[in-house]
Amino acid sequence: MSPFRPPRALDEDHRECTATKCSIKGGLLQPFHRTADCQCHDVSVPLEQVTTIVAEGGIPLIRITRPLSGGLELEVVPYGRTSLFTAVSHVWADRQFGSAMNALPECQVEYLDSVLAALPRDVEHWHLRDWYQKMLSSSGSVDGIEPPSRTHYLFWLDAFCIPQDTQHDDLKHKAIEWVNLIYAAAWHTLVFDAGLQKLDAG
Repeated sequence: MSPFRPPRALDEDHRECTATKCSIKGGLLQPFHRTADCQCHDVSVPLEQVTTIVAEGGIPLIRITRPLSGGLELEVVPYGRTSLFTAVSHVWADRQFGSAMNALPECQVEYLDSVLAALPRDVEHWHLRDWYQKMLSSSGSVDGIEPPSRTHYLFWLDAFCIPQDTQHDDLKHKAIEWVNLIYAAAWHTLVFDAGLQKLDAG
């Protein structure tokens, strides 16, 4: 095991922890906001859609949308063979994206959306060359047409895609069984660790 110990964002006492079990508990019900004075509302996932997909043996994916009325909404879509998505991994104790309520503060969802938006989106990288050629051959021109770059905005996050309520414990365990496959199938994996995020990458 590496002796490297990253700086922790929270003042945690791990002296009672072992190599196989962390004793840090609590604080998982209410995730932090991006700033101490933020009072934005929570954005909830349509849980019924999540549970339906999981019950049918599928994997729910999330897309962040912005309705004309303003704010953010979460759209749930089932994973398919052609789905390009990003798996989001995080440290629950950091209270960035961990939630026992299948909801996160809007500021955290905004932050996640900005990170997803920064991912590469060119035609070659997202295997959209065939789409581009088809559009070119059918119309003779692609002026003003851009590849559907938001296809990669689909993501999987346990706080949204795994039912958290105790009444859905059976579906929760069923969804957890798919986690290995989810990370294997993901086009990208984003790892959020508040301690590592404080390190200077330069």
